[in-house]
Amino acid sequence: MPEDLSDLADGLEDRERAARLALIERLVDRGCTPEEIRDAHARGRLTLLPLELTVPLDALVTINRVVGRAMATIASAARDTMETLLAQTDVDESVRALRAAEATEALLPDFEQVLVYALGEHVRELVRLEAGTRLARAGEPDVREVGIAFADLVDFTGLGDRLAPNELAEVAERFESLAFEALEPGVSVVKTIGDEVMLASPDPPALVASVLALIRTADHSDLPPIRAGAAAGPARHRAATGTDARSTSRAASPRWRSRAR
Repeated sequence: MPEDLSDLADGLEDRERAARLALIERLVDRGCTPEEIRDAHARGRLTLLPLELTVPLDALVTINRVVGRAMATIASAARDTMETLLAQTDVDESVRALRAAEATEALLPDFEQVLVYALGEHVRELVRLEAGTRLARAGEPDVREVGIAFADLVDFTGLGDRLAPNELAEVAERFESLAFEALEPGVSVVKTIGDEVMLASPDPPALVASVLALIRTADHSDLPPIRAGAAAGPARHRAATGTDARSTSRAASPRWRSRAR
């Protein structure tokens, strides 16, 4: 070592001390300076330093922010489902609380497997869909050709003045469900915001077919009319949403626009 860093293992014993010294040795071999190692240790990030050498810290922060938002949404959905199931049981409040805790403990192991499986499937789908585009635009690794579409319910605000909150939520949930059911292969729902859904796909015709299917399905339901618009063109990738839709909007004029009914 260019400098004695053994004091960073002070307070550790036996195997833990040996592991800390081995980690420091590997960091030095990979080019970390003593100052970088001491700074990481002072910030409690010494064990993360190997990862930060591979993945820039800014990227890790972005990933952590996106994962945090996604996990909050998933946890909220799990809570709502749990509340619905527990509300169907004829027990008092104290028993319901205990059953909620027991159900959470029982579901977590299976839920972890579901999350890992879903992540793997999404990653494989992204690789399959975007491999060709990435190769075609090798000089611009963060830019890709993509179609973006938005669809929203007409006069959703006015509907809120006429319906109870739970009834309004049910309308939004039916709209979201129909959006997922209308998806063609290669099209994904990027996000939903109440009465609006954002779709994206590297295949604009499939994107258009998905939105038109959504409009046709809504026409035969009790949902309000749907407005939709789309654009296609080069867009800059962003981890928060998958694609910077504003880039697409500036890059290409809308190729179609449709209003149901």
